[in-house]
Amino acid sequence: MTSRTTLAASLTRAANPIGGDAVTKNADGTVTVKISDYRDPTGLQRKLRQAGLRADVVTLPPSCVPRTRGSVFVAVEGDTFTPPYDVASFITVNGVPLFGSAPYSGTEPIRALEFRPSELPPQDTVTIGFPADKTGGAMGILLAHTGATLQPCSLYDSNGAPVPTR
Repeated sequence: MTSRTTLAASLTRAANPIGGDAVTKNADGTVTVKISDYRDPTGLQRKLRQAGLRADVVTLPPSCVPRTRGSVFVAVEGDTFTPPYDVASFITVNGVPLFGSAPYSGTEPIRALEFRPSELPPQDTVTIGFPADKTGGAMGILLAHTGATLQPCSLYDSNGAPVPTR
């Protein structure tokens, strides 16, 4: 059985009057994702894959949806990201690593997520999930082996305190 490390952070999405999502493949190989509309998970998944990111976009189970609007949780399977792959280099929020020595603090609105597909181990996939009501109230990111599914969650904040879910 693998262990799962879960971090839940209260983050606020930036307001964007234009609906939809934007996926950009950058010259350095990174993929920038700006999500302002949660109504087309299939389209987002297609765009992410076309940009070279192994990604699935799914509906979150209720136990994985924090009550605080604008929340994002990240779950990392315990046996993923072994050397030479580095989770701190894999994902950034507003240009700041989500994990690492000076991780993203969650104090400013999310404008963009950036993934570096070359840092995703070949046996792993990124799963991005949204609530069933598609309100955009929360987002989940699971970094796990291909084929893993979002199981009922136990969410904790960066201080180890439980996070209330729907």
